[in-house]
Amino acid sequence: RSTTYYSSIPKIKPDESDIKLIFSDKSEEILQEKDVKIKYEKNGEILVNSDRKLKRKIESEKDIEQLNQLVVPFGKRTTLVLSDGSKLYLNSGSRAIFPVTFNKNEREIFIEGEAYLEVTHDSSRPFKVQTDKMKIEVLGTKFNVSAYPEDQSNSVVLVEGGVQATVDSKTLVMKPNQRLLYEKKSSLASLDDTDVLQYISWKDGWMYCDKESLESISVKLSRYYNVEIKFIDEESAKMSLTGKLDLKNKCVDIFNAISSTAPIAVEIRGDVIEIRKK
Repeated sequence: RSTTYYSSIPKIKPDESDIKLIFSDKSEEILQEKDVKIKYEKNGEILVNSDRKLKRKIESEKDIEQLNQLVVPFGKRTTLVLSDGSKLYLNSGSRAIFPVTFNKNEREIFIEGEAYLEVTHDSSRPFKVQTDKMKIEVLGTKFNVSAYPEDQSNSVVLVEGGVQATVDSKTLVMKPNQRLLYEKKSSLASLDDTDVLQYISWKDGWMYCDKESLESISVKLSRYYNVEIKFIDEESAKMSLTGKLDLKNKCVDIFNAISSTAPIAVEIRGDVIEIRKK
């Protein structure tokens, strides 16, 4: 099954304000909470925040996989437990397409945006993640995949277990604490050893930065909080930061905290956070 199979599913952009769960019959469930936990039971029942049941009919035909789509807007995050027990943390502005129950001899899902996955081990059925540019195959593992369409690169960061990633028909085998980086412009894929914490801490409400430019940090923050961040000058955008940001605070408070150590001034104009060099 190829990515084209997924592209036949209507593409819902995560640009609205609510989390959406879209079913195979095109009906949808709108979830207005900020932090939503969705769990698919083996029998096809769906639990929301462990107390609300969504009633859905499961097709009884064994070889048909009903695909659902979960769309998470900017400013929100969602935890999704699949019917095999695998857990996905979906970051802001992301979507996942997945079967209600895995009826085939492999488990396959599609991701656009960013997700941290804890895959339940099942040696008889490999778990595959498709993105626009990559195919990732695992047996049981923990890893982060970042594949936002607007970003210049995609990445896979492996925390635990083993991953095999295929990019442009080239296959790379990853070890824990490695990052695979795919540059879209040059179509080059590379593997390097890394500190995984800075790539996965978003799921726990933290952002670790290691000599990262304010411009790169602000791309992540603007998705996370669904706010516009504007740099008035080139110098402030290029400043680098090492440290830990608490994402439980408001976005402007994070920049105010940064301004106590970096020479920047922060101003709110309407809905926009403006950053300039002091």
